[in-house]
Amino acid sequence: MTYHTSIKQQLEQIQQADQGRLRKKILILGAGMAGLAAGYELAQRGHQVQIFEAERSRLGGRVWTRKFKNGQYGELGAMRIPAAHDYTRHYIKLLNLQLRKFINFNETTYRDFEETICRANVAGQTIGDLFDLSQRDRDAIKQENDLDAIYIRMMEDVWSGLDEADKVQLFGHGPLSANLSQLDTSLLQTLRHSADTEDAVRLIGKVTVLDNYWQRSTLMFLREEIEGAFVGLEEIQGGTDLLPQALANAPLPDGTTLQDHIYFSREVYSIEQGNQGITVTFKQEGKLDTATFSYVLCTIPFSVLRRIDIKGLPNGKKIVDAIQGLGYHSATKVLVNCTKRFWELDQQGAIYGGASLSDSIARMTFYPSDNEKEKNQAISNGPGVLLGSYSWGANARRLGALNPPERGEVVVDKIRRFHPQITDYIDPEEPYASIAWDQHPFAAGAFASPSPIDLQMFFPGASQPAGRLFFAGEHLSPYTTWIQGALWSALQAVMQIVKA
Repeated sequence: MTYHTSIKQQLEQIQQADQGRLRKKILILGAGMAGLAAGYELAQRGHQVQIFEAERSRLGGRVWTRKFKNGQYGELGAMRIPAAHDYTRHYIKLLNLQLRKFINFNETTYRDFEETICRANVAGQTIGDLFDLSQRDRDAIKQENDLDAIYIRMMEDVWSGLDEADKVQLFGHGPLSANLSQLDTSLLQTLRHSADTEDAVRLIGKVTVLDNYWQRSTLMFLREEIEGAFVGLEEIQGGTDLLPQALANAPLPDGTTLQDHIYFSREVYSIEQGNQGITVTFKQEGKLDTATFSYVLCTIPFSVLRRIDIKGLPNGKKIVDAIQGLGYHSATKVLVNCTKRFWELDQQGAIYGGASLSDSIARMTFYPSDNEKEKNQAISNGPGVLLGSYSWGANARRLGALNPPERGEVVVDKIRRFHPQITDYIDPEEPYASIAWDQHPFAAGAFASPSPIDLQMFFPGASQPAGRLFFAGEHLSPYTTWIQGALWSALQAVMQIVKA
């Protein structure tokens, strides 16, 4: 069941609300997925759109595909698209992009926990025996043949107490019901309350990598479990950045494309609402300049907006509180460029897609899924890119504190525990690429990560217009961390703008 307004319904409502109204001139701040989607939908309806982007030439925001000289690529940002994410899939279909299966779990990958290494298909017993678990938990692991079966059982127990009205509200805004308010506690508190043993919580933290999310609101995880956020995962063939590129280059009714309306290297310094409109001060070619628009849509992440001066908002206190208080999560990705896909040639168990997991600083090592269907030996004998490390929270900050070459070396050292041959296959010309999202000047964090009470304190006020200033982005959606969140929020803002 879908608990939100579908993309089809939302677009129909926008079209109906926009009929018979004057066309508007709108400035959009940010050419990430939210800014591009809002700009595209507004321009399709004849509104005049300009987009200011702080980057010098790259659009897409936290969608960032890193291309290597050997023709391979890896994702520094968004990489997975769940089956339930209808907003994302709408634009993929509209823009004629192709999807293929993203392998999230593969029983031939490795588990490296508590100084013990094994394949995923035997980790239930090999790793599970290292922890003090109840018989109920051991039975769940055995039945599902997966260590995270305990977590799934606990979350099912939690959401079983919600009725349909609670679930609908969970995917919207506004005051939380009594049931939801009781669950608006940290994930760690929820799991400790439900766990049979303390070791069960330790095990869950390691095998799901959620120990870096302990303080995040349980409601965010309930949303993902209820909607099946990790069911039917797919990826865009050729790289996720094809989505923002195709959206920017899609034809508009006036014969232009959105790309023609994007102005790069325009970093915003202040936003002020006055009697004549909204004045934005920005830096262009090293000099400060200003522009005044009747309407402005701000898709800048709140993590960055904290350093931008905002004045003259009618409900400014609520928005400022949200900008200052909404939590953001750290994430670091390290790509390892290899001359041969040695993992697909392993005689003891070839690996096509999926992730090896460890309790080292590397945490998650993802393998490309592109050869899973054909298992073409020619491809296996050619180059490939490992997502050597995808880490969150404290691990991401510690890894991100190193310089890029050091990040790669540290990650490879950890991968050597289960792939000792990796050093023989690292491309000497382009060995690594990485991103520590905390350190990116126009992201200042990987994605919004609401702590308990954040949903009640910040979202209702920040998701509403402040006069003629509007806000959008994954941070203002029920789908923080996902492309779906950016697109959902963008269309919410488009509706507000056309009705203004």
